[in-house]
Amino acid sequence: MSLVRRHLTQHLRPALYGAARAAGTHAAKGAEADPADVARGLKGALHNANVSPQAKRADRAKLKELEESGAIDPEEAHLRNVERGHKANLSNPNTSKEAKKHSREVLKDLESKTR
Repeated sequence: MSLVRRHLTQHLRPALYGAARAAGTHAAKGAEADPADVARGLKGALHNANVSPQAKRADRAKLKELEESGAIDPEEAHLRNVERGHKANLSNPNTSKEAKKHSREVLKDLESKTR
């Protein structure tokens, strides 16, 4: 095994597994991992070319388990993403006044739906 490959294997591989692996560490320390964060980490690992096929199979199974258990709600995640996008739009100096007005209206509607 080359020196570079050994370095990658021993030192960098843990970082390649993203939040999904880190969530297990946090849970072991007593902190509850947010299922949405775990799902994002799993999805990231599935799209990472450096993650092994075995790890991807395990991550797919864990993601499926999270979805089937109801721990993550795709509709709720979508609404959070929409909210984030409109908030970003408001702080973007290159956005037109009309677009900012639309974003304020959408955020107002989202706020009324969550109450």
